[in-house]
Amino acid sequence: MIYAGTKGWLDTIPVEDVGRFESELLTSFRATHAELLDQIRTAGTLPDTDKLDAALQTFVDNFAPSHQ
Repeated sequence: MIYAGTKGWLDTIPVEDVGRFESELLTSFRATHAELLDQIRTAGTLPDTDKLDAALQTFVDNFAPSHQ
């Protein structure tokens, strides 16, 4: 979430949806991008940022804010 926030991925997310965004992002990444989370957890480094950014872009594109 810190990476997503500092890189602008939350800029279009309404404040009231940030908590849900975080929860759904983690659920999604655990299901489809576990290798990225494992690298962060075990190596203590960011994975390939191109892969991370692509995964975040896909998630953001499919995230539906509460009030549209």
